[in-house]
Amino acid sequence: METAQRNIRSIIEKGIAAGEFKADWDAHEFATVLFAVVEGGIMMSRVAGHNQAMKVIARSLKKQIEEQSA
Repeated sequence: METAQRNIRSIIEKGIAAGEFKADWDAHEFATVLFAVVEGGIMMSRVAGHNQAMKVIARSLKKQIEEQSA
């Protein structure tokens, strides 16, 4: 769990340093939220027997990432 979050945070921090993302984006916060949301989506998909929740989550996370693009 911590390794996955650390990797996500590192990718965001590298993107910030490269000017790809806004400088004020909190990489630690987003990595934590992303990990929690995806894990929750996986659980919801298993319980529901379909992946509709993951489709919604993917669209939402994509939008959040695009909003942070520099």
